[in-house]
Amino acid sequence: MQAGQLATSVDTGSSQRPVVVLQRGLRVTARLQALRTFEMSIDVPNQGHPVVKLRGEIDQANVPKLERGLNALGEAGWSTILVDLSNTAFLDLSGARALADVHAHLRQMAGGCLILSSPPANVSRLLSFTGLDRLLAPSMDGQVPPDLRERISA
Repeated sequence: MQAGQLATSVDTGSSQRPVVVLQRGLRVTARLQALRTFEMSIDVPNQGHPVVKLRGEIDQANVPKLERGLNALGEAGWSTILVDLSNTAFLDLSGARALADVHAHLRQMAGGCLILSSPPANVSRLLSFTGLDRLLAPSMDGQVPPDLRERISA
């Protein structure tokens, strides 16, 4: 490389946070964490089924949080759980697997199910590719229990 040219590379450094290193010695911390947000809100009504709204990216880093939240509802006696995916920007295979595992657990435990609502196009493609659209068929074609329809958009 010639003097004056800039080269970029990712250097995790000792803090294990991605850092962009420029040849001239300038270090710029990449703010990747802001892009990888994940939020889960759980609405548990007095009657009916709980609604779990997911926002952001569901990947290997936050699958444990997702599983803990959904499994806690199952252990509390809820056999049917609606998961609103309308604000989900990204779902990887570990997230899809977690949803399938929770669905299987609810089905085995109490004959219940996990209902997925309003997945964006990119999430729908992954669900279709993995076959989860067939496993969770009632939830993917808009057949949502009446007590949940109003609360999905709320």
